[in-house]
Amino acid sequence: MERAHSDSGAKLLSPKMARWMPPGLAGARPLDLLAGLTLAAMAIPEALGYSLLAGMPPVTGLYCMLLPVAAYVLLASSRQIVVGPDSSTAPIVFAALLPFAAAGSPRFVAMAATLSIIVGVILLVVWIARLSVLADFLSRPVLAGFLAGIGVTVVVSQLPDLLGITVTSHRSLFKIWEIITGLGSADAWTATIGVLSIAVIVLLHRFAHRWPAQLSAVVLAALLVWVAHLQQHGVATVGAIPHGLPSLGFPTTGWGDIGRLLGPAFAIVVLIVAQTVATGQSYAFKRSYRFMPGREIAALTLANLAAGFSGTYVVNASATKTDVVDSAGGRSQLASLLSIVVVVAILLVGGGLIAVLPVTAVAAVVIVAGTHLIDVRMLRDVLRARPTEFIAAVIGGLAVVCLSITWGFGILVVLSIADRLRIARRPSDSAISLVPGRGWHERASSPDGILPPGFIAYRFSSSLYFPNAAHFRERVIELVEAEEQPRWLVVDASAIVHIDYTGGLTLLDVCRELRALGVQLVLADLTADQRRQLRILGVEDCLGTEHFYDTLEQAVRAYLDEQGLEWLPAVPEIPPSRYSIR
Repeated sequence: MERAHSDSGAKLLSPKMARWMPPGLAGARPLDLLAGLTLAAMAIPEALGYSLLAGMPPVTGLYCMLLPVAAYVLLASSRQIVVGPDSSTAPIVFAALLPFAAAGSPRFVAMAATLSIIVGVILLVVWIARLSVLADFLSRPVLAGFLAGIGVTVVVSQLPDLLGITVTSHRSLFKIWEIITGLGSADAWTATIGVLSIAVIVLLHRFAHRWPAQLSAVVLAALLVWVAHLQQHGVATVGAIPHGLPSLGFPTTGWGDIGRLLGPAFAIVVLIVAQTVATGQSYAFKRSYRFMPGREIAALTLANLAAGFSGTYVVNASATKTDVVDSAGGRSQLASLLSIVVVVAILLVGGGLIAVLPVTAVAAVVIVAGTHLIDVRMLRDVLRARPTEFIAAVIGGLAVVCLSITWGFGILVVLSIADRLRIARRPSDSAISLVPGRGWHERASSPDGILPPGFIAYRFSSSLYFPNAAHFRERVIELVEAEEQPRWLVVDASAIVHIDYTGGLTLLDVCRELRALGVQLVLADLTADQRRQLRILGVEDCLGTEHFYDTLEQAVRAYLDEQGLEWLPAVPEIPPSRYSIR
């Protein structure tokens, strides 16, 4: 009932009009207007902070909320995803560009715009080639470790502005040491306003989550600075921002810069795809509409190209801002369009309001957003369920903090792939037996399982290919040597969806080894295509055509007939099971 109530309300578009509108605007409601104002109240202070985090002029954060958002809305299938500057990608922009240009300089800004265009081009390739599997380079636990590392980096990067401390290092580890040793020189007024701003945001999030916490914090901080004339006491403010809309054009950078930016661009693309798909699917399921990942990638392609040509930096789907829109009753991209109107008004007539914002309050906004990237609950669950993945996540997160975001990303990708290969090399497998009335189960955990004497049943729950072929052979030989008088070893191939060339040759070698030991290899539940492959490799000749069966039950009956044994008592007929992929 609550869900039905939350989605109720008059629609602004008739069904006929909705058919001609972008999918993201379908179902627009009056509450979307309120959600748009709420979004603007939260997103504008964050955009200013993310710009400082990315090493960009503050106004470029507002530029991110104009053409990129409008371009995204044109193609988006999600009705609620909010795009814009993001706490997970802004630090990558800073880390990627700082070795080649001074933060905030014209060259730095031009390279940031070029990076946005490169990201857009890679996303275009991902969309055309349907390569959304790029997101699979990082598993969920490893992605959590990466984002936690970025979260720590974000917090550390903003602490000097929060406390009024000057630091010179750009590496998080050295910056932490400078902050600790420089605490004695912290500006008291700056630190007080910053800490109070964090407290306001946290308390409003906890006890009045519909209230614009970020806006409230920076407005209160600005009023305090203005009333008490704290600028005269060393409290820094954002300062004046340029009036007017961004100019359009291709950024002026050299061809060499493109090569330097490819690595960071790839890391950003993987993050964008992973975060967008995860966020979009969750809200589409929650609000019962169709989400199309491919269309989202196309929309973000256009958004990042628009960011590059309007002189700003990378945009991404924001889970936190999307949650704000949903909580405020937003059910379409009309909320994002209204936030554009608010930003345009500020750029044209309200820039003076931003000039008095204390830098420490903006840093507080970014610090709170950075802490949201550290998913302690997920990491704790990963530690309990998959310790090896937790170790990989921690190593990657530490690499982000101690080395750099780019290095951390590369290390996490390598660790993630290595973990997948480790699992592929030793997949789930077991000796199985027939439990009357319940089917085939793992022999070690089924004491009531029965098998004819000399009959071994082995289930291999993975494709048989080069990473695990040696393990398959070792396990088969191990099972045969553990049996007193083995005669048949039957492989349940129902979960083997693919057999590559190495796997096929391994089956041939195993067949010959078992034959030398006086044991017959038998295969059950293979597909016709797999049998054709094995026939080409000579496996069928080694086994004999009579030793391929559709089910394990058929193999048991054939074995009993061959050995002159009677059928096992009290074993019901069990129909063959086939995987849907077949």
